[in-house]
Amino acid sequence: MRRITEGIDDSRLYRDLGNFADMRKPLNQVMESYNASHQKEPLKLVLFDTAPQHLVRLMRVIRNPRGHVLMMGMEGSGKRCIARLAAYTSGYLFFEITLKRAYSEDDFKEDIKQVYRLSCNNPVVFLLDDTLTKNEVFLEHISNMLNIGMIPSLFTKDERNELCNQFRDKFENEGNSNIWECITENCNNNLHVILTMSQLGEKFRLKLRNFPSLISLCVIDWYHPWPEEAFRQVSKNFLLGDQQIKSEKMQLYLQHESIYIIMLQGRWKSDSFLLYIRSL
Repeated sequence: MRRITEGIDDSRLYRDLGNFADMRKPLNQVMESYNASHQKEPLKLVLFDTAPQHLVRLMRVIRNPRGHVLMMGMEGSGKRCIARLAAYTSGYLFFEITLKRAYSEDDFKEDIKQVYRLSCNNPVVFLLDDTLTKNEVFLEHISNMLNIGMIPSLFTKDERNELCNQFRDKFENEGNSNIWECITENCNNNLHVILTMSQLGEKFRLKLRNFPSLISLCVIDWYHPWPEEAFRQVSKNFLLGDQQIKSEKMQLYLQHESIYIIMLQGRWKSDSFLLYIRSL
C-alpha cells in the first residue's frame, strides 16, 4: 500500500496492522487514489469491518502465480468493487467484459485474446460476473482457462507468429528457444481469474457439477449477509455525504433506529426516502 499512499516501492513484508479500524485509513487513501484516476467510474465503497477481510484475502490469493478466486454471495454485496480495489492496490491491470447487444461467443473469444495479450507482460485481474457465467458456452472456455491456461485454438497461426515476434528478443535473451511456450507460461502465471456467482438455485449446483475446476482450482471467498454494524456504517456514510440534509438534524437521524431498518430493506436509495429526509 505504501507504493500508492506514499509513492515508494514497498517490499513484501508481513507486519501486524492492528485491528480493522487501523486498516481503514490506509485503505481509504488507496480508494481516494483510485477514484482520482478513475473519475468516470469511481468506487463508492464503505469499508466496514468485513470489507477489509475480503480485500486482504483476495490480495493474498492474486499475489500467487495462477491465483484464481470464486466469490460467492448475493448480488449487491460489493464483490465487484472489492475486486477492482484489490487489483489496483496490488498494482495489477484490471479487465472486465462490457456486455453489448447480441454478445456472442466470438466476441467473448476476442475479449479473451485481449486479456492474454495484456498478461504477456503484466499481471492481470480478469473479472467475470454472474451475467457471463450463466452461459455454459462461456463457462466451458473459462474452465479451459483454469485447467490448462489457454483455450485450444484460440489464436490463429498468424496471431501466434505476431506475438512470438513481439516477445522474441525478451525470451531469447533469457536463453529460451520455444517462444510460444514461454508466452503461454507467462500468461498463465500473470492471469488471475475472479468469478462472481450467487449460490442460489439448482442451476448453481449443476454448474459446479459440470465444471468442477470452478471449485478445485479457485479459492472460494464467501460473502455472507451484511452484519448490523455494516448497515450502520453504510447508512452513516450515506447521510453524511448528502449536502442537502440539514446538519442540525444529522445526529438525530443517525441515532434513529428506523434508518437502519430502511437500510436492511434496501429502500435507502429511493427518491422518496431522500426527499423525505431532506425536507425534515
